Amino acid sequence: MNLAELPTMLENSIVSPNIMATIAIVVLAVAALYLMRHASKRYRERMKTSDLNGTRRDRIFRSFQVTVRYGVIAIAVIAIMQVNGVNISALAAGLGIIGIIVAFALQDALADLAMGARIVTDNYFTLGDTVRVGDYEGEVVAFSPQSTKINSTLDDTVLSISNRNLDRVVLLSTLNDIDIPLNARITPAQVEEIFAAAGERLIADNPAVSRVCYVGPQAFKEYWVDQRFRLWCEPRARWQAMRDARRIIMEELNARGLELAVPQMRIEELPPSASQR
Repeated sequence: MNLAELPTMLENSIVSPNIMATIAIVVLAVAALYLMRHASKRYRERMKTSDLNGTRRDRIFRSFQVTVRYGVIAIAVIAIMQVNGVNISALAAGLGIIGIIVAFALQDALADLAMGARIVTDNYFTLGDTVRVGDYEGEVVAFSPQSTKINSTLDDTVLSISNRNLDRVVLLSTLNDIDIPLNARITPAQVEEIFAAAGERLIADNPAVSRVCYVGPQAFKEYWVDQRFRLWCEPRARWQAMRDARRIIMEELNARGLELAVPQMRIEELPPSASQR
């Protein structure tokens, strides 16, 4: 090789279409990654409502960024190989088969990530909320892009559930109603007096209860009336609050010589049959 021709050869190599196309692909890939990072950062700052929600969003966006980053890099590598004359037909076919296998293997994980993103962006719930999923009710104690943990308010068990199964979540409120069956002979004034006294005691005994009220007759039965008592309390403490309310109402009834209306079994003595005579 003639050294005098080296500068010309280098110049031709540098300005060759393949080299220029490779540089352009690298620049476009770097620009795409930068724009993606900048856009996701601005979106997080705009959507962040609290440190807690920001932490959850950061987890989702980090997972999303990693997936997109590797996707952009893979596309850039394939494009560079293509413009430099590398036959990628067999590689593309192999990647297609591998992609199908990976897609089947990761479909549940991808569904979890997608639902996790929906939970964050649509504000389904946050840590500390009390929710109902199917027949399970409890407080959300942990959240990740893949799963959610719920601590039961009934028996203190912890349910770990994949996010893809959280398509229907009920966010519980602080309002709770209790129907108390009282004898129809108890006057409205007596009912109001009983529930007023019970409400004062309940608020004093249970700090989770913020306020109470007597709503009124809810339903008329055969010989009793269902009287509705309403209380507001923290959702995770509602079962104990309702138990306390029933106990206190029973104590107020007993203190006044009254009792709950419960069905009584009527037993009548039948005359003896002919065989018994």
